[in-house]
Amino acid sequence: MLAGTKDADPQALRNAGFRLGYNACGFVEESCPTVPGIGAGDLVACYGGPYVEHASVLAVPHRLAHPVPAGLDGAEACFMGLGAIALHGMRCGQVALGESVLVIGAGVIGQLVAQLACLAGCRVLVTDPLQERLDLFAAHTCRDWPVSVAGAEEVAAKLPAAGADVVLVAAASSSSEPVARAFEWVARRGRIVLLGAVPIEASRSLAFEKEATLVATLAAGPGRYDPVFERDGIDYPQAHVRWTEQRNCREVLALIAEGRLRVRHLISRTVPVAEAPAAYSEIARGSIAGTVLLRWGDT
Repeated sequence: MLAGTKDADPQALRNAGFRLGYNACGFVEESCPTVPGIGAGDLVACYGGPYVEHASVLAVPHRLAHPVPAGLDGAEACFMGLGAIALHGMRCGQVALGESVLVIGAGVIGQLVAQLACLAGCRVLVTDPLQERLDLFAAHTCRDWPVSVAGAEEVAAKLPAAGADVVLVAAASSSSEPVARAFEWVARRGRIVLLGAVPIEASRSLAFEKEATLVATLAAGPGRYDPVFERDGIDYPQAHVRWTEQRNCREVLALIAEGRLRVRHLISRTVPVAEAPAAYSEIARGSIAGTVLLRWGDT
């Protein structure tokens, strides 16, 4: 899957040692007999580099491979990892029923976290500089839930007078403006959660005045980048770490399968892998509001 961030040229990234991709869905060719619940021929969704990348064959530790629920299409299951990142952001922000939530950035993760905030019973406002992303979100989400969209100049007028209880920054930017705006729009003693890749800079006086909590999330949750958990397969006890990366992924798959987390409209197109460079170019130009799925072979 190619998600809608404005990345550099893919060949340049590869030359620099950057491995492209961290979401995939496919059929198991061979599995370890000691791994429960996964066997040859099963459809699984996988998440997490460096084990998962854009490739026709992957060797994935079992905690990063998740059986796709019966009836769920593999194209939708590809959103598992991105959804888990959004879900972990919700947990880090301690988002609660009835709160006002502002999502800065209406890319794929921003749209997913906004949906999750709606499911949690929050009043949600989404902002993004690209009108195409706001239109995509409005067309498929705003008609059913208490959620609205706004350009940057409209946000203050649409927020409660006290500001947002939680601001989820799902932007990817080289500018510090998203974080600065988050402090501007958050309520006093509110929470700011950084889901995207943005510089952390803000006015000292404004941060002092708001006394807000600022937290950066670790992708899909506890266990991410821990070789003991991911590579060696040693789980964290559920009684002590309720929502690991693995458990977040499985919950997202369940939400998608139940039709509560909507992802189909986020697929802008599906292309053969040979057309990936052209798809990356379109994303870099900002001409794709959702995602592009890469198809390997005839599947």
